[in-house]
Amino acid sequence: MDVGYIIWVVLNLSILLFSVIMHEVAHGYVAYRLGDPTAKMSNRLSLNPINHIDPMGSIILPVLLALMRSSVMIGWAKPVPVDSRYFSRPRRDDFLVSIAGVTVNFIIAAIAALLFRTLGQLHNEALSTFLVMTCSMNVGLAVFNLLPVPPLDGSHVAAALMPVEMARRYMGMARYGLIVVFVLLYLGFVDVVMMPVIRILQVLMLGIPS
Repeated sequence: MDVGYIIWVVLNLSILLFSVIMHEVAHGYVAYRLGDPTAKMSNRLSLNPINHIDPMGSIILPVLLALMRSSVMIGWAKPVPVDSRYFSRPRRDDFLVSIAGVTVNFIIAAIAALLFRTLGQLHNEALSTFLVMTCSMNVGLAVFNLLPVPPLDGSHVAAALMPVEMARRYMGMARYGLIVVFVLLYLGFVDVVMMPVIRILQVLMLGIPS
């Protein structure tokens, strides 16, 4: 394995860790603003990586994808605890908490894309690469998390549109979520379905071919 590839992997993992932490902090912060102090009391509004790392989603899966030279790097941090009993309007507030993480990823991607377009004239290859990777990583995370697979954020969005009983049964499938994600990865779902969407968003935001 050449040095350049090792640097690429380390940079990807660093950007991924930062991005998934911001994703989870966004969930916790919105929950806190909606009346749920659980994440704050669990010290999950902190940016300290130790408080957020999930062994499978933050380390094992990303490293495996890197070793497989996957076209997209995905992962997750340890989910923040949310107690919907604190919410005044549980279904609406659950939706808002769920969409907060994806929104932050899109914001990070947009900021990186704006800086890339603004600073591109500097012809700094390292900076340009970092900004492109940051934008692409966060677009990928946002698209991945919008999949309607419980417990991913997209499942909460879908549940908010369902009748209460149907939503309850649907979200009860969350215990199988990790298995479903690995099956989708194995079947090439990421390359066949997600990558075209990610590439379109990359082109629109960065203004360059992906």
